[in-house]
Amino acid sequence: METSPQFYQARCVCGHDLEIPSQRLGRHLICPLCSRTLIPLAATPATIAPVPTTATNPVPASAQRPCPSCGEMILSIARKCRYCGEFVDSPTTPPASADSGTPAKDESAQQPMGDAVFDVSVSQWDNFFRYLTCTIVLAISAGTYAIPMLRAYGSIIFAVVLTVDVFAGFLIYLNSRNSRCLINADRVETQSGIFTKQIDWISLSSVLDIQLRQGFIQRLLGIGTIEIHSNDQVTPLMELHQIPQARKVFDYMQQQISRRHQQGVARLI
Repeated sequence: METSPQFYQARCVCGHDLEIPSQRLGRHLICPLCSRTLIPLAATPATIAPVPTTATNPVPASAQRPCPSCGEMILSIARKCRYCGEFVDSPTTPPASADSGTPAKDESAQQPMGDAVFDVSVSQWDNFFRYLTCTIVLAISAGTYAIPMLRAYGSIIFAVVLTVDVFAGFLIYLNSRNSRCLINADRVETQSGIFTKQIDWISLSSVLDIQLRQGFIQRLLGIGTIEIHSNDQVTPLMELHQIPQARKVFDYMQQQISRRHQQGVARLI
């Protein structure tokens, strides 16, 4: 392979070899091995040629991003910088949409979440008083047999109320079963609706604070409501209403959020 005059090699005091473009000579660099700040004034030509780019097909600015180590522009999908050789993370937030003016969410996160650690629905205990109301209404309708004026119509009244109660109870049950919460190590997704679906989600890396609300009876039943506060512009507040295993879900989310925040601080350092 021919030696490229555009790239050079320099060695850090720790022994790590860096590949440096000619325009970076004399400028500050950070060694990816020991994190020392270097100013390469002289270097030897590198034997690895850079990836050629054609002038007739330039890369659009929307498909590039700055390298977090050296600041040079690299492809958005690149996992390693071709200037400083440092490995970089895949971007979690794509560029803002020119039409809406708001950041667009990651397309991969919009796909169905099949690797959910928790897939829970709203607890049926949340419908206790609704079911109790239906039962009381049915009992009152049965009491029409004891009223002489309504005794002749008692069977019709009871049949109508029973039909309405069964239909109402079935809708209440379906509404709870279709109010689902899916949680994994990256994001939280809620799905609601019987005939139409509404799906909301937030990334755990954008969460600012979470709170768990449980009354005495809820603690005995193992259910609770989790409030998630985030800096997401679309969903700044998400509520996981009366879900089972609430304490276990809360502890898991706390661990994942703390881990992601620690990773973010480590990248800044």
